[in-house]
Amino acid sequence: MKCAIPIRRPARLPTSPDTFGRTFERFLAQFDRASPRTELEARLIGVSVPVSIPYVHPRCVTFAKTSQRQTYLARTDEKWHHDLVARDTFEEFWQGPKRGAKTWIALFAAPQDGLHNGRNMDMEIWHAFALLIIKSPSGYGKHVVIWDCDCAEQLDLDDGHRMPRPRATHVLTGCQKELLRFIKKKKSSFRLWYNTDASWRYSGRCVQASMLKVKNWFSCGDLPYGGEKDARLNNCVELSLT
Repeated sequence: MKCAIPIRRPARLPTSPDTFGRTFERFLAQFDRASPRTELEARLIGVSVPVSIPYVHPRCVTFAKTSQRQTYLARTDEKWHHDLVARDTFEEFWQGPKRGAKTWIALFAAPQDGLHNGRNMDMEIWHAFALLIIKSPSGYGKHVVIWDCDCAEQLDLDDGHRMPRPRATHVLTGCQKELLRFIKKKKSSFRLWYNTDASWRYSGRCVQASMLKVKNWFSCGDLPYGGEKDARLNNCVELSLT
């Protein structure tokens, strides 16, 4: 499988993971698979629209559950209220209108520690990453890819070798660990993959990198997992779920 667009760095993308949710929504709305193909091609300048269109969630995902969003609504400054309702929960992403799509894509932008303890939004340290969920060819089970530009340093090659299948609990960070727990409750059978490409690491550009990855995955089309040659998993390593 060869994706139609290389990852580049276009201008005029949000630059901070604490950007208002509506701004993310405008970006993600470009990929609406319910839109006529002519509209997609007109909106997605510089992106090759694939024959089969994957599902891209229309809002950024921030909260593990609705109660966390409600906690923030109750405790944060009113200036954030319109932003919070434009950010989705894990469940809202999972229940989104996939309409049979084999490929699901989402952009996550959340407090990095994943605690969601109701502190003022201005006090949180935010981080963005991209999520890809691909259906297995057999129709049973899924492949889950967490693409974090600030990938764990412990996965760097040591003398050309990498520890096989490192534990997810040793690699993932706050919000990602919450996401893994959520997926385990939803799916009894899945494989988890994680990015090891460190070219964006600590660049302070997690939003740009994640958005570009969303574009890249979108251009690959709505296809089931393609095995070792699946370009969507380039530079990814499988993590152990135990």
